[in-house]
Amino acid sequence: MQKLVLLVLFCSVCSAFGQLSLEDYNRRMYNYNKGGWIVVGAWSVVGVGVGGYGIAHPKNLQNKYFQEMNVMANMANLCFAIPGYISAMRKDPASFNEKDTYRHNVRHENTYLFNAGLDIFYTVTGLRLRQLGQTNKNHPEILTGFGNSLIVQGGFLLCTDLTMTILHNIHRRRKFDNNVEFSTGPNGIGFKWKL
Repeated sequence: MQKLVLLVLFCSVCSAFGQLSLEDYNRRMYNYNKGGWIVVGAWSVVGVGVGGYGIAHPKNLQNKYFQEMNVMANMANLCFAIPGYISAMRKDPASFNEKDTYRHNVRHENTYLFNAGLDIFYTVTGLRLRQLGQTNKNHPEILTGFGNSLIVQGGFLLCTDLTMTILHNIHRRRKFDNNVEFSTGPNGIGFKWKL
């Protein structure tokens, strides 16, 4: 009898661990988005501040143009981060049914993955500008400074967007792909977690 009670207790604890309620699932999904927007927003605020200082006190022309592009890129990032955070804050986790939840989760994954492609484009453009800065005799400081900035900004955004894509993908698979299975049989308890 004692083994049966322990078995039932173990299975109920594992089931609770394996499955979130739909509302908790949605709350966590939008908490991921809020966290991502906070990271991008903080990066942008720091980048604008450091860039503003760098423009006012440049070490050289290349550094001045690097900081100018950082300020422009981070102002653009802020224009996305603030509304993105507000939108994630306004979502009601209890307002979605299972179909809507799945659709929203996949849309988040696809959006972040698409953005990662844009980030690769920014980084490659930065590499090309830097390369042109080495051969151009008229404006090497501008090309190199802007190129280096695009490499830094694109690299940061690429890491952020890939992280968000992976977080949303793992989150969706845990809920909708039945990765966790529990079973009981004559020989004991079975626990299987598909990665």
